[in-house]
Amino acid sequence: MRGGGWDTAIPTRSCRTICGPTPVAGGASWQTTTGAWRVWTIRWDRAFCFYYEDNLNLLRELGAELVEFSPIADSELPAGLDGIDLGGGYPELHAEALSSNYRMKAAITGFVSTDRPVYAECGGFMYLTENIVDEGRE
Repeated sequence: MRGGGWDTAIPTRSCRTICGPTPVAGGASWQTTTGAWRVWTIRWDRAFCFYYEDNLNLLRELGAELVEFSPIADSELPAGLDGIDLGGGYPELHAEALSSNYRMKAAITGFVSTDRPVYAECGGFMYLTENIVDEGRE
């Protein structure tokens, strides 16, 4: 949405692979400066409600602690995050609520600018774009 929506895009060009090769379940582990990954998920939010359970299980096997939050209802990210997983869903149905949460957008933009990993698919990727056009509305 323009105007009351996304004023600028989250700089997805800053999102780049920093983990090296794709880890193999059971054989590899991810490391950060703190020694363990803490990844948040946004399941159960009405805009982002779709995750592949196998992917979440793999993250857990690799030592991730999954922390839930809502980009609609919360105004800041949980503390101590090492990575973000934005799953699928229907942000276009909740574009007004998402785009009016300026504090959350600023928090995610700030997180992305630190070059920590961000994984987004489908609706999660749509959320990171400059705007969403749905039936002629932005």
